[in-house]
Amino acid sequence: MHTSPKNRYRQLAGLGLALALTSTSGAWAGPVGAVAVTYVTPVNSGIIHEAVIVLVTTTSDFAIDTVVADLDGTVQNLAFANGSWSTTIDMTGASWGPKSLSVTATDVFANQDIATIQVNFDLPPVITLITPLDFAVVKSTFPVQATCADDGPAGCSMIEMRNSTSWEACTNTTPIVSNGGPVLNQTANVASFDHGDRLSTCIQGTDSAGQIGHRLVHLWNIDHPLFSEVDSTGGWIVDVSQDHLLFTGEITPGFGELVGVKDRGTGIETTVFDDLNTLLESPFAQLTPLGLIAPVKLLAGGPTEHLWDWRNEGTLFDIGAFRASDLQTRDLWASWVEGVSVPPTLTDYHLTRRDLVNETNQLIATDISNVGTSLAPDGSIIYVAPSRTELMRFDGGTVTSLISDPPHIYASPRTDGGAVAYKKMRQATPNTLEFAIAYLKDGVETLLTPFSVDTPFRFELDGDWLAFGRLDVSGVDQVWLRAPDGTETQASFFATNSRVHSVSSCGALTFSSGTNNADLYLHTPYSNLPVRIGSSQDEAFWFDGHLFLATGSKLFEVNIEIFSNDFESGNTNPWPVVVP
Repeated sequence: MHTSPKNRYRQLAGLGLALALTSTSGAWAGPVGAVAVTYVTPVNSGIIHEAVIVLVTTTSDFAIDTVVADLDGTVQNLAFANGSWSTTIDMTGASWGPKSLSVTATDVFANQDIATIQVNFDLPPVITLITPLDFAVVKSTFPVQATCADDGPAGCSMIEMRNSTSWEACTNTTPIVSNGGPVLNQTANVASFDHGDRLSTCIQGTDSAGQIGHRLVHLWNIDHPLFSEVDSTGGWIVDVSQDHLLFTGEITPGFGELVGVKDRGTGIETTVFDDLNTLLESPFAQLTPLGLIAPVKLLAGGPTEHLWDWRNEGTLFDIGAFRASDLQTRDLWASWVEGVSVPPTLTDYHLTRRDLVNETNQLIATDISNVGTSLAPDGSIIYVAPSRTELMRFDGGTVTSLISDPPHIYASPRTDGGAVAYKKMRQATPNTLEFAIAYLKDGVETLLTPFSVDTPFRFELDGDWLAFGRLDVSGVDQVWLRAPDGTETQASFFATNSRVHSVSSCGALTFSSGTNNADLYLHTPYSNLPVRIGSSQDEAFWFDGHLFLATGSKLFEVNIEIFSNDFESGNTNPWPVVVP
């Protein structure tokens, strides 16, 4: 332990040793040593904001005792760690302009060095967005209104809207519209973006020091003759029923997220959860005819996630702990898979079903493979046995085996209450699995694709209509449609891979294709070629043979009654909507 010279003197005196010290000032003076302070941050003439990180290094002949910073009258000690001294000074409320920063390092013998620099307090510009708001849907041309405010006397030198290559941040931006000054009030033209594409834009302001303030604005460019807007919300629509919309959105710009429900009849929006008291897994929240089911982490409750059943009249039920994401809702039922141990093994899962009418939970199975389940509208559930070599069905309180063909294994079942589609796999080599898509109805299994390591995985089933992927002779993933009578029709013909997006009980389907599967297409049993209707980021919902697309904050109905294989070329031959 280090002992200061003064304390050492007291120790020696306590031993009866006579020491003779002289000082012209009457105080004990230690040896003279060099002390030097070097700034790491901030730099001289640099810009500082409200939280100022002061980081310095020191050199000295003797051990440093204290390092103190003085920024415009705010004095604060620095702490030593990893070879340097640092602190963060809060300058909230400071005025714009130059400030003096001095750091004083003092060694154990009171030798000092005072290093002083000049810094400039200058906050980045602040953007106020007027229109379009976040999650808005726009046409090819739309008005842009925003203002830029700065704390400096010169204000903002420029404000502009720019296109970003990232949905999450202002990255690699290119200008759309701009104005030299603090006000942007112009018309943007994004005709170069095809209909259906989502746009990540930034409203960006620049001040006299070259600092940039920005606001990320997510937009969707919808300008398609098939679309009719039927509803909207104050946030991002993530689920749709005929009576309600489920949406997420910011509480205030840049702070927190909420989950809300809109009553489509009354137009009333209700906030169900918000980030002020919860951590959300909102993409997994799902509407029910009575409200919604959502997994939510309580900030005050630790890391455990709970499942909540919220009712439209405002009642909230805590269903219990929830450790998996296989949540499904169909009509008046919900089901989920819960890991028993932490972390759970592949087969250490329980399957639970909830009766939404009677508000009761039923444990269906205590040992299932967590490789997918499927809940049907009648409450029956398809799941995979622990061995993975058997598909099981729970129906009316009874569990039956649907199919078992060892050593084949199963995963990702889909059912509409009758037929079942699933992945069927076999071991090709000790380290390689081959996959096929299979269809089971009335105890008869049909392989829709040959076993292959490259078999497309996407498939959806509704009303005995099955949309699935199959490789063509060139190895490109194409989408096929299987009708209830077994007839198969190829839906996609592109040179790039296509993926199933949704299928309806009338046989119409949507799929994605193009670069990164960015484009969304519609195909019906009555057409030869699909038509592009939007972006693969749009969510498709089918009700009684009618197609709805949720795009940002807007809900559109797609007028498929005038759909034809060459609609975009001007031929609008009608086709009938068939509802079984």
